[in-house]
Amino acid sequence: MWITNAGFADIFIVFARIGDDKNISCFIVEKTFGGITLGEEENKLGIRSSSTRMVYLEDCKVPAENLLGGRN
Repeated sequence: MWITNAGFADIFIVFARIGDDKNISCFIVEKTFGGITLGEEENKLGIRSSSTRMVYLEDCKVPAENLLGGRN
């Protein structure tokens, strides 16, 4: 939910379920795919040297070849 350096990243490693799968799968998601928005910079107490933001994926199309390993 809160991703360190999300505001600077061009590539994300995302874990999610495909449809009704029991287990999660891992994907490489590029910012250029679209459907990715970032929340405001988190105003943290203490560790201010690391940028932290929420990452939202909505209708983000990820190519099948960006699946890391196998499904599940």
